[in-house]
Order: sequence, then structure tokens, then C-alpha cells
Amino acid sequence: MTIPGYGRLAPLQLAMLRLAGYRVSLSWQDNSRPLTDTERLAEMAAGLRELRNAVPALATCGVSLAAWHRRLQKEHGASYRHTYGWATTRDKVEAAYADPHYQSLAAELAARFGVATSEEMTMNDADLVDHPLYADIAADPAADEPRLVLADALMQAGEPRGELITLQCELAQILGEQPALSGAWTRSRLHPLIPEKTETRARQITRRQNQLLKEHLEWTPVLEGDGEIALWRGFLASLTLRGLDSWSVERLEALLHQAPLISQLNLLASWGVGCNAGMEGQLLELCSRYIGSSLESLLIQGADDAAIAEVLAKVRFPALRWISFGAQRVPSAIIAALLENPSLSRLEALYAEAGLESAEDVARLLEAPNFTITDLVTPRTSLRRGAAEVLAGCPKLSALRILDVTRTGLGAAGLEALLTSKHAPQGLERLAAAWLQLKGDELSVLADATSLSKLEVLDLESNRFGPAGMDVLGASTKLTALRSLTLRNCRILDEGLEALLASPLFPRLQELNLRSNGLTVEGMLSLSRVSEENALLKLNVNNNKLGVADMTPVWEAPQLAACRIFVEAKKPKGKAKGKE
Repeated sequence: MTIPGYGRLAPLQLAMLRLAGYRVSLSWQDNSRPLTDTERLAEMAAGLRELRNAVPALATCGVSLAAWHRRLQKEHGASYRHTYGWATTRDKVEAAYADPHYQSLAAELAARFGVATSEEMTMNDADLVDHPLYADIAADPAADEPRLVLADALMQAGEPRGELITLQCELAQILGEQPALSGAWTRSRLHPLIPEKTETRARQITRRQNQLLKEHLEWTPVLEGDGEIALWRGFLASLTLRGLDSWSVERLEALLHQAPLISQLNLLASWGVGCNAGMEGQLLELCSRYIGSSLESLLIQGADDAAIAEVLAKVRFPALRWISFGAQRVPSAIIAALLENPSLSRLEALYAEAGLESAEDVARLLEAPNFTITDLVTPRTSLRRGAAEVLAGCPKLSALRILDVTRTGLGAAGLEALLTSKHAPQGLERLAAAWLQLKGDELSVLADATSLSKLEVLDLESNRFGPAGMDVLGASTKLTALRSLTLRNCRILDEGLEALLASPLFPRLQELNLRSNGLTVEGMLSLSRVSEENALLKLNVNNNKLGVADMTPVWEAPQLAACRIFVEAKKPKGKAKGKE
């Protein structure tokens, strides 16, 4: 966390900020001897005097530490900006709280800056564990009803945590997944579609949620190692551990005691730094012991492959549904470990943005005896030379809902083998087939595929099939559910855009990405004349060398008033809605 302030944080200063509800992590930036208790108290007092002298009008800034943080940033800039990593230990923090001068300093800080004392703080997760209704939540972490029952009881008692539980449960129903899954997990090219009305409600909930979290920072505990923790569906649910050398088994164990409902764990080793031997495995085993029954999603990146493979084969994660390896290529040993673990019966999604080691690993995942994969995101995995025929013979291919074969070399023949197989995925909802060098007439593989009747999201970025490809794709009578189409860098030109606008596909499209397609003012004029029956909500025409005058017909088209248009050209003031 970056804190505009004064000098290094001593343990007592950490205690003061923690009292105020701030999440603070420390870094040891001084190699000299540690400060004595007396010196720490003197430093704290000196800091208070410095603040009073520096900002005479401090009393008018508001009633929170955040107010004087903003004031200091505005008046003094970088001279009051300090960044802290991890370093101090839990016993030093507890010693600071036990300091005989603590109460007087706490009262002075509260009176001067409007900081809440510990008696005024609302319930955190450790308190909620003791609530009589908590047992029902722990028995069924995936269910919303027990959480909402507790939320009603808390709101009746005047506890603001109840409102947060209610709001986040509603947001979970809208998004269908934890927020992190739409970015770091699910590739942006395969994001789920959210209706405009529902999306507006989601933004309203998010604003109120953020306001509550700012007002009640005591809901999230201080992390003594490098990382982050966040609430979801009303409870601490997402834990990110960075720089694993900053964590010990004791620290993580103490944290997990406070957050037994963690459902998302991100284990991020520092690139190029490495960890103590076996540290990744120790931390993962500890998480299995404390949050194994509630953990639904796991991200592992930058860790030692051998250590992770050894642990993944034996840890128990019976609720695990998603596993991701980020930008780290996944070796065969890790795939083998997943196949050996009998507790992973609910595993359904695997994300490996850097790909798997071989096509054989993809086939092994599709043939897994202990789980069934429905979301397979493995771009950059080589699927050349007959790999598609092998995958087409896997019976569990039919279970796929999400498939990303970007940069795999699959080609049109490989796509056809998968989509026309007797095991073809009839329920496929999202498909990324970017950078496969598909030519114009080869798009018939997609346009004529009966197995794509439920496809909602299609990404064809950088296939460069030109206007001829749009003629083929636009004539499709099979892609009846398509709502989002990415044609970035496909060189469709104005001619291809006109073919798309006249096709039966366009009236159903809600999102259309036309970035880098050589479009000119002629294409924008065609777009401005589309029917009022269009459903378009988001349009990207960036990097087409369009000026303000070229975009004016689109901005002024009443039938596109509800569409958000993304373009480098500046929109004249007072024109149609959209972020440009």
C-alpha cells in the first residue's frame, strides 16, 4: 500500500493505522539496529507534530485518515509518498497494541483525525464465525440463502455488514463468477455477455460496495506478507499470495483462521526470484487443510513446477472447479498430477494462457477419469500434424462450453475435424479461433457447423480473411445464438463491413470489434444507416484512421444511441452517448 505520510512506519504506527482500518504491509528498509520502544513512541509523537505543522487547516479536511492523505498528496506531492512491503512480525504488532502509551495516543489520534476506535468497529469475519447462523453458511458455502438469512439478521441489528452480504450475493448472480475470473482467468476475448440493464445494476452495486468497503476497512485483515485479500458474497473469499518468500506457514495459518470461507486462491511466486525449497508446496498443503472444502478456484503462476506437481497429486480440494496457470507454460507432470488426484471430481475449467506442453496433454485432460473439463483455454499449444483427429475421438469433447485454440496451428482442417466429429461439442458457447491463418472460403467450417448453434461469443482476430470471408460468415444460418463477434485485424475493409451489416448475423450482435480493418468514412456511413432493430451495445472501431468528421454520422445515428463506441477520434460535445 502507498501511504502519503512521514518517515518509516514503526510497529506502533502500524498499530495506529490498523486501528483506523487501513490494510498496511511493511518492508524493512533500514539495515541499522531496530528502534527501541521509547524511540518508536518519540517517532510517532514527532510525526503527529509534523502533520499538525504541515497542514494547519487539517481539521477542515474531513473526519478520516483518507482525508488528510488526500490533502498531503495535493499540497506536498511525492515528498509525502512512501511505499511499504512486508517485514515486521505479528508479535511486534501485538506488542505495540499492548504498549502502556497506546491508549492515550489512540485517543489523541481519534480526536484529532476522526479515527474510529476498536470499540466502534463493525463485525469482521472472525466475529461472524461465532454468529449462530454462521454454521449454515459453513455447511454449504456455495449457497446464497444461508448468507442472506444472516444478512437480514445483521441489518435488523444495525450491522452494515449485512448490506454488503446482500449486495455481493446479488452481484454474484449477475456476473456468475468471481470478478477475478473475468480477467486474469477467463481471457478477455471470451468474457461472458451481460445485458445492458443488468450491467447498469452491476455498476450501481459495485459503487455502493466500494463505498462500504472504504468506510469499513476493518473487514479485511492486515496481511503480514506480500499479498491481497478481498471480500466476495459478503465474506473474505479471495486471497492472493505474492513473493512467497514473504510468507511462512505460521503467518498463513493465522490468516486462514480468520477466513475459513476462502474460495479463490492466487499463488504468485516472484518472477526470477524463486522461493525457499518446497515453500509453494507447504503453502498449498496448508490451504488444503484449512480451506480445501470451500476453495473453488486456484491460480498458480511462477512457482516451481516439480514442487507444485508433487503437491497437486495429493492435496484435497473437493470443491475446486477452476484452475489456472496464468502466463506459465504447463508441463506434463502437472497434468499427470491432476489426473492422479481423486478429490478433483468437480474440476471443470483449465486455463493455461501459455499453453500445455503437448497435444497429448490436451487429450489426456479430455479423457480424464476423475473429472470432466467444460472450459478449456490452452492457446499456444501445438495442435498440428493430426492432433485434431486425436482430440476429435475423445468422447468428453462433447462437454466443452468454452474453447480457446488461439495460435495453436489448428487450421481450418483441424477446426472441421473437431466441429464435425461425432463427439462435437453441441453446447459450445464461446470459441476463440484467433491467429489460425483462416482464409475466406475456409470460414465455411464455422458458418456451416451445426454444432455451433448455441455459440454466443466468437473471436477470429488476425485471421485476415478479408471481405470474402465476411461473405461466407455473414451467410451462415447456423450461428443463430451469436451475440459477440471479434474481427480485429481481419482486413475486412468497407466491403466486408457492408456484407456483415446486410447479413442475418448483424441484427442479433450486441458486441462487435472491428479494430484495425482498414475502414474509412464509407464504412461509417454504411454503419450509420443500419436498421433500428439492431441490438448493438458495444462497437470498437479503433485503429482505422477515422477522424471526427468520419465518425459524426455514427454518433448522430439515433438507432445507435444506446451503443458505446470505442474510437481514437474525439467525439464532439453534445452528441450521442458512448465512451470514445
